[in-house]
Amino acid sequence: MERRAVLRSTLAAGAAISTAGLTGPAWAAKPPPPPGPRHMAYRGWTSDAEFGTGTHLGTATSGDAMRITSAAGQFTYLGSSYDYASWTSPMVTTGFPATEAIASWTADTPGATWVQVELRGVTAAGNTTAWKIMGRWAADDAVVQRTSVPGQTDATAASRSTPGPRPRGGN
Repeated sequence: MERRAVLRSTLAAGAAISTAGLTGPAWAAKPPPPPGPRHMAYRGWTSDAEFGTGTHLGTATSGDAMRITSAAGQFTYLGSSYDYASWTSPMVTTGFPATEAIASWTADTPGATWVQVELRGVTAAGNTTAWKIMGRWAADDAVVQRTSVPGQTDATAASRSTPGPRPRGGN
């Protein structure tokens, strides 16, 4: 069985978190309410020092690049076994209740590797949501279908929550 590698990151190298409201379609019977205040927060990690604030499992950085150094574990995806390594950012707080998170990253994925970005939130009540896959990306679609994963909610995340990744213990 061929084993492939994937870098799992529990927050993108850059993430924009906002309370941008959704409005109804242009043909809706009622006009949408006027937009409320729009809050945004951005946090990115681009240097060795910034990546050093996170937790490395099988990864290392040099300058502005992160690389896989060893397998931190294995997981199964679509019937195949993969080695993974991960980097988890420090907790990020927005200072306001957020309604959405947008993950963004820049990566080179040589061979049969890909990046999987995950996020979990902490609600105003202090409850932690489940880990949500924000996206999977590879330079070559033959390795993994590039995906942004929409619509991930659960009972905890359905309430207004403040996204903020927390270091994961193990995977």
